[in-house]
Amino acid sequence: MKSKLVTFLGLVALTLVGCGGTETEAPDTGKETEAPKTDVTPAQKDELVIGSPTAHQEFVKGEVEKFLKAEGLDSKYTVKMYELGEADAKGVADWTAATAPDIYAFASDQIGTLNNKGALAEVPEAFATKMVEDMGELAAGAGVLGDSTYAYPYAGDNGYFLYYNKSLVAQDKIGNVNDLIAACAEKGTKFAYALDTDSSFFSIGTFMTFGARYTVNLNTDGSFLSATSTFNTEAGIKGGKAVKSLLANANVITAHKSARDVVPNAANGIGAIVEGSWKYNAYKDALGENLGLAALPTITIDGETKNFASFLGYKLYGVNPKKSGGNAERLTVLHKIANYLVSATAQEARFDALNVVPTNASVKKLQKVQNNELVAALAAQSAYSVPQTVVPGNVWSGASAAVDSLKAADSDVAQVMATYASTIASSTGY
Repeated sequence: MKSKLVTFLGLVALTLVGCGGTETEAPDTGKETEAPKTDVTPAQKDELVIGSPTAHQEFVKGEVEKFLKAEGLDSKYTVKMYELGEADAKGVADWTAATAPDIYAFASDQIGTLNNKGALAEVPEAFATKMVEDMGELAAGAGVLGDSTYAYPYAGDNGYFLYYNKSLVAQDKIGNVNDLIAACAEKGTKFAYALDTDSSFFSIGTFMTFGARYTVNLNTDGSFLSATSTFNTEAGIKGGKAVKSLLANANVITAHKSARDVVPNAANGIGAIVEGSWKYNAYKDALGENLGLAALPTITIDGETKNFASFLGYKLYGVNPKKSGGNAERLTVLHKIANYLVSATAQEARFDALNVVPTNASVKKLQKVQNNELVAALAAQSAYSVPQTVVPGNVWSGASAAVDSLKAADSDVAQVMATYASTIASSTGY
């Protein structure tokens, strides 16, 4: 069976082609158009359901409606928003249901699962080719499985870094994790790092700090073949020791909810926190100029010092083919909309409205983007980040199990990491 190795993606610029259209005019017959009869019911519009997180819904709806109007399609289609977080798309139960999304946003690690469910229509060749031409194979590869393209990347900011409260922690104390923890403690606060159960997005990154990695092999059609890892090596054991040291530190909050759902301030007892780009707007509104952003600090294990590693993924738009069935015209419209939503025009508007870090090369070069502190923080951490591609379920569940084992004071780190590696090797799918 032929296989293809999933290559970790780099965070590179993305430029996609916009999709235009023409409006056909009715021929001039020289006759006046007869006024419509009042008893005739107008044709019912086809409802296009768009899946999006709550915070993005107003923006996305506006952009889709703008596109439909420009294309002369607003008389045929109407837009309905569907509440769907980028991490939740794989949980949709029935992709054929009338309420299921036609177009939806999702995080890059879910592409394999969604493809297996038949929820991703293959991107038309013209769009896929243009994506490679405009952004290069690595960035375009965020939407690729096997030998085909299945999604449209629109953001390269699905990552995390350090937020700190400047009124509680000095900038010269954020470089090393021990100094950071001590600085928080001096102000009666703690360092928050969500490493506990159900926080695998963070813990896996920490496990990879000293160079351990997982690898997924796919068949040419994008289906799962096998998974391996190096978590049972010296690099993996050091990563395990790093996690264990934080779990055991009374001045570090590792619990999932406590670490991710509050602003870093004295009232909440947190001076610094590891969190994602999606928290930026809330933290900035709460702290203003007192909000600091930086790459994750360093940690020293067995004489080796490394910056904490992290996951960095894309967010993409997928087109659900199951609701359109054999309606090629409808599916074409959906692909045009998805393509527009990752265009330079839409990405600049999204950045202005939502502070979403763009992937379009021309938008990324704009001065307002270059000067943005969120962009700068993601760029600083990207040197220590592992691009997130397909992630088998055993990688997630195995990380949670490893963290649970490492909580025990007498846990054998080498054995815990060996078990984690075995769990990954036993993967049978996404």
